[in-house]
Order: sequence, then structure tokens, then C-alpha cells
Amino acid sequence: MAAWTSEALTHETMVRQGLSSRRAVGVHDAVRSVLALQAQEPAAPYLALWNRVDGFDAADLDRAVADGTIVKASLFRFTLHAVGAGDVGWARAAMRSRVRDAGYFEVLDDIGLDADRVAEILGQLSSAMVEPHDNADLERVLAEFAPEATDPARLWSALRMVGAFRNAPTTDTWSFGRRPTYLPCTVATDHEPSATAELVRRYLAAFGPANVADLSQFTILKRSALREVTESMADIVTVPGPNGSHLLDVNDGRSGPEADPSPLPPRLLGMWDSVLLAYSDRSRV
Repeated sequence: MAAWTSEALTHETMVRQGLSSRRAVGVHDAVRSVLALQAQEPAAPYLALWNRVDGFDAADLDRAVADGTIVKASLFRFTLHAVGAGDVGWARAAMRSRVRDAGYFEVLDDIGLDADRVAEILGQLSSAMVEPHDNADLERVLAEFAPEATDPARLWSALRMVGAFRNAPTTDTWSFGRRPTYLPCTVATDHEPSATAELVRRYLAAFGPANVADLSQFTILKRSALREVTESMADIVTVPGPNGSHLLDVNDGRSGPEADPSPLPPRLLGMWDSVLLAYSDRSRV
């Protein structure tokens, strides 16, 4: 295979991200094809899809968020992303090691909550959250459910990362306001190594070819853990990159870099569009 040049990698990024030409695809498939949409700003997913979907109608995303087909939650880098509902489980499982490293489980230990007690509290929360609850609501509920916690705000901060919660859509423009409310997510428990492998596979399909440093930049997972997973994956291959470097890609029959790629159109990217945050080397875009 011919080596990927810097210019060819930029072009490939735009193709895989649907930015070289808008695609005639539904919003759910569009979101899944690019792995996730950065969603810190309420308008960001809408602008991202307008850039990527031919004939995009904001009402389609409104409906997908309202019916739970698309979920907004704290996932990669512990920031808000919009993903397909079926991807929440493995995405959370893949991030579990960083949840541990960030000390969220230590907060629960300091309060004196063991795994069984945490599971009990999370179950009580899920039953109580029939309607969306904001942060103040949840702190009041936790003061009742966990009287042993003297700081309900600190407890909720930890449970929000350890448990499975999504931002509830509102009646505001862009489906979400700036004062978040929450609902529980119903997700199966995923095996962490398998979930991390799925993350690697999906990231490379959406952003590859790329290297472990890029994967770490997008997720904040440790490079050592990502390297261990990628080395065990039979469907991940090494391809030659610029200046003698080596990159990773999904072995799915894709060809190498195009000899004469077509010109790229201008795109007005929103703040923190995923392609701006997906690589350790930001000159990629």
C-alpha cells in the first residue's frame, strides 16, 4: 500500500466524516457513522448534521432525541456527546477505567458506600426519575435515599459518572437548554475490554487511519491501555503514514490513499466539532 501523506489523511477524514459531500441518510445512521457528535453546546449536533446530511431537517433530530433514538450523555472525555441509543452501553463501559482514575469511585468509598449500596441507590434513583430531575432535585432525593452522605452534591457528581444517565430533552430551541435535567439510561453491562475494542474499531472507521495518540486524545483513555487492546485485535491493521510513521486502520477492504483526490468543499464547522478534537496532531484538519 502507498504511504498516506498528510494531505491524503485530511481528505480521508473529510470523506469518512461525511464532510466531503453531504449524504442522503437518516439522522440516526448519520450519527452512528461518525461515532459521536460533540454536544456541549446545544446547537452543536444540529450544525454537525447540517454539514453532513443532504437535506437535513432539524425536526428529524428533535424527534430522534425526543423518542430516545439519539441520546445525549457525558461519554468521551467526560464531555457531552450525542450517540445512537444502542451505543451508550459500550461507550460507558469503555470509559470505565478513566472513571476509576478520575476518583469517582473513591468519592463513594469515602462516603462509605460499597458496591451493593451504590447499586441500591442507583436503583432507587431510576425508580424515582420517572420525570426529568435537575441537579437540585437529585440532591434533595439523594439526601433522602443516602442520609449517610453529608454532601449530596458531591454524591450526585460521582453517581452521574458511575451510573447511566442521559440529558433529558426540553422544549428549548435545539432540544436542550443550558440548565440540564436528567433521566436514567437503561443499558446492559458491557465487558470493558470488548467495549474498548469496539471503541477502537468505531473510532478508526470514523476517523482513521490514525494512531494510539489520536485515540487517546479523543477519549482520554490511557495510551498503554489502548495499545494493549489494538495489538490483540485481528481486524485492525497497520498502514504506512507520513514521514515513515505507522497508523492503524480497520481491515475492512478499504483501499489506500487516492492518487488524485477531488477538491474539498468549504464547511462551516461548529465549535468543538468532533473532527477538531479527534486527533493529537491538529494539523490533520
